Amino acid sequence: ATLEHDGEKVSLSVQGGSAPYTWTVHDTTLGNIISGGNAASEVYERYHSGDNSIRVADSMGNVANAVIKQP
Repeated sequence: ATLEHDGEKVSLSVQGGSAPYTWTVHDTTLGNIISGGNAASEVYERYHSGDNSIRVADSMGNVANAVIKQP
């Protein structure tokens, strides 16, 4: 996803795996998960420009990573 403005939000979701999920944001000064943080779908909000990365792990230890492009 590409975010253009501070305050923009993007929905993130995973398919498969075993709940609960653990979402981790690399740099929380650039943006953060603003919803519960342990569901298959969460909402990320941009705070400042600069690319950020997201990691999600399921209860079985499976991990996925994504980059949020924030120009």
